[in-house]
Amino acid sequence: MKEQVSYRTPGFYNNVLSVGAINGGGNVAPFSGSYNDKNTECIKPDIATLGVDIESSFTKIGKQSGTSMAATILAGHSAQLSIAFPSASCLDNYNALIQSVDPVKTG
Repeated sequence: MKEQVSYRTPGFYNNVLSVGAINGGGNVAPFSGSYNDKNTECIKPDIATLGVDIESSFTKIGKQSGTSMAATILAGHSAQLSIAFPSASCLDNYNALIQSVDPVKTG
C-alpha cells in the first residue's frame, strides 16, 4: 500500500512551477507546500508569494487566503515581465522569477 502524502498534483511534478502562499512574515502557509511531519524539508512550492489574508477585490468577500490568491499575484508579475521584455521566452521569464526571489522560510 502506498503511503499517503499531503501534496496534490499536478503542482508536485518536477516540470511544473508550483506556486505557494506565504504570510506577511514570509512563512509558507500551513495549507501550502509539502513540508509536513513526514518531510524534513519543503520540496514544493517552487516559488511563493503573498497568499494569506489578501483583500479581495469584491468588497462583500473580504480577506481570502489560499494558493489561488498567490497564483494570481504571481501571474500578474509574470505578465508584467512579458510586457517589459516582449522578446523573452517563457523559460527566460521562468528564470527571472526564480532568480529574483528569496528562499522561503519553512517549519
